[in-house]
Amino acid sequence: ILNFTSIDLFLCNQTGCNFGCQSPSNCEASDTRPVAYNTTLSSFDDAPEICFVDPLIRFSYTGLVNTTTVHGVPILVNAIHSALLRQSLIKATNFTNSQNGTFSFSADDTIPSITVRNYPLPFTAQSARIFQGIIAFTAAIFALFAFAFVPAPMISYVVLEKEEANNIKHLQLVSGVSIPAYWISLYAFDVVRYLIPFFSALLMIKLFNIEAFLDRNALEAVAIVFFGYGLGVISFTYLISHFFRKHTTALIWIIIINVITGLTLMITSFAMASIPD
Repeated sequence: ILNFTSIDLFLCNQTGCNFGCQSPSNCEASDTRPVAYNTTLSSFDDAPEICFVDPLIRFSYTGLVNTTTVHGVPILVNAIHSALLRQSLIKATNFTNSQNGTFSFSADDTIPSITVRNYPLPFTAQSARIFQGIIAFTAAIFALFAFAFVPAPMISYVVLEKEEANNIKHLQLVSGVSIPAYWISLYAFDVVRYLIPFFSALLMIKLFNIEAFLDRNALEAVAIVFFGYGLGVISFTYLISHFFRKHTTALIWIIIINVITGLTLMITSFAMASIPD
């Protein structure tokens, strides 16, 4: 909530005086510090010095601003003050013309305006660490849910091959395929298939510039962790596939197990990392 009170817009009394109305000998006691504007040069330099008397407009307002809009506050303030400036110029022009009938802006004059520039303050070291931690945690959440689905088709295919309605694995073993050859070929195929999400994840980290995964050559460590996860989760998937008889049930449970264990361990890791030594 913004609350601006006692915004005074002054009207020129056309009294010339030295720069610095603080001196009673130059200006009346009720006058304030003079402000001069050169319409030709669009500058406050080299312009006739003017003293101001009582404010022509006294204005106050309260604004409700959504803080999620970063530039909302300066835009609001600039819009209101620009409107007040236009109103004061109109009234000042009318007042001056009523006095001597000679004042007006020519075509070559630059009408006074207000320009606002907004730039956030730099992060402190502590704020930067907190912000990067939030970004890293969010990215880890998305990666967790994405990689939780990776072993789902692997276990589904393994369980499907041994279902009684299909017996694909049994047919291969009867045809002369050895058990080591069966599992090695299946493992090699799943490793090659895992390379697609593996490289896609690294590319997304690079494109979106997630600094927590890029600073101090962290991308190499992330790549090793992702690749190690792929090798480990494939073996884990083959291991627990023996506990299921339906491929649909296996698909659902492998996703649940990966999400729960991954989320729990990740939260535990972040909590322990935040504990000071």
